[in-house]
Amino acid sequence: GHTYHERTEEQAVGDRKRDRNLTSDGWIVLRFHLQEIESNLQKCIEEFEKYYKNTIAF
Repeated sequence: GHTYHERTEEQAVGDRKRDRNLTSDGWIVLRFHLQEIESNLQKCIEEFEKYYKNTIAF
């Protein structure tokens, strides 16, 4: 829910709108929490690389 992921409901609505706009333009949205990036950046990079490699595989 928004109480865990965003500070306010307005932020949650804004994030969803931004995600919809990006995906409709062909972008893929990956989200990481700041704490996750700060505590384990390498894991975030590996997750991104794994997703990227699976996405471009034909």
